[in-house]
Amino acid sequence: MDQRREFALKALGTLNFRALCQEYGISAKTGYKWRERFLRQGLEGMGEESRRPRSSPQQLSEGQVCEMVKLKLM
Repeated sequence: MDQRREFALKALGTLNFRALCQEYGISAKTGYKWRERFLRQGLEGMGEESRRPRSSPQQLSEGQVCEMVKLKLM
């Protein structure tokens, strides 16, 4: 995470962004992602983020589950 913080701070002041990405051994896409996250969330946002979805679009609602239980008990 220290590398990300250092990169984000340097990225704000550099004119050659791609060269900075090469220096840190990351792709430009990753560099832009880190920079945008830093601008939105500050230094606290530079840690790893979970790739797990925040919700499941196929998950049944509570009402649907209750209805299924009622039908099964009949």
